[in-house]
Amino acid sequence: MQRIHNEKRLIALKVARMYYTQGLTQESIAQTLKISRSTVSRLLKWAKNQGLVKIIVFPVIDVDLTKKLAKKYDCDFVIVEVFENNVGHIREELGKAAAQYLLSVLDDGMNIGVSWGQTLAQLAKALSVFNSTFNKVNVVQLVGGLGAAEMDTHSINVTAKIAANLGGIPHFLPAPGIVESATLKDQLLNNPQIRQTVDLFERLDIAVVGIGALHPDSTLIKYGNILKNEDIEDLRVAGAVGDVALRFFNAQGKPVQTKHDPCVLGIDLKTLLSVPKRIGIAGGLEKITAIRGALSGRLVNVLITDDLVARALLEIEGENHES
Repeated sequence: MQRIHNEKRLIALKVARMYYTQGLTQESIAQTLKISRSTVSRLLKWAKNQGLVKIIVFPVIDVDLTKKLAKKYDCDFVIVEVFENNVGHIREELGKAAAQYLLSVLDDGMNIGVSWGQTLAQLAKALSVFNSTFNKVNVVQLVGGLGAAEMDTHSINVTAKIAANLGGIPHFLPAPGIVESATLKDQLLNNPQIRQTVDLFERLDIAVVGIGALHPDSTLIKYGNILKNEDIEDLRVAGAVGDVALRFFNAQGKPVQTKHDPCVLGIDLKTLLSVPKRIGIAGGLEKITAIRGALSGRLVNVLITDDLVARALLEIEGENHES
């Protein structure tokens, strides 16, 4: 049985190479190998189901929009054209684009910090397709756990999957993102594993973060299980427009202090600003104010977003420059 399976695997690989690499038609493959066209079709389907073939549909990058925004914001941009204006599609496309970008700047021996959320989960998923591994890359969890531990969006799961897909070493913060008190936070920081992870914050080469917004459908509000409605309202009154790894900021990208700040187990904005490459991944017009705030405060110096947000950012900036 094993011999038959191996023989099928070899012929399926041969058919897949002829079809996908050499560009031969199924008919010509059938004639060359003296098998039926339906057998060729079945072998191609079997090869995909077995993971022998992985098809990557790369996002379409809008180069013109990228150049215009880079000039206005003095920031690197990757602008993805989206063909369906729904949040699930946008996150998936941004995850793919972020994976491509990250692999283009990552190198052996680097320290990379990652936050949490649905877009970061899509990044982790997209990285699995590329089969790119690095030597001695440390993948550092930037904020403690948020939401249900089994969810893909949970920061521990994001960290673990990105590390696995890069061949890297994960460094976890095995504690909630917001703990009960500042005293408990100090006690946790004395834990050797947590201390080792936090110490890596100062030595990051790259940070990859989502940008949260204060709207009802945001991941923080829907799945965070931490902030109550009154907390969100207090943040709005204080001028907060968004967050990065549970650190809130206003429209100018300046920190907004909250009662939870002393209890947040994660990177602060001052330390984040010291990271050389700060990659923000966020899309959807509902996040436009938060994205613009993060750009204004230089909380991110690389933004991966969609073309709808990009055009809105250009219009807003155009109004500002004219005034």
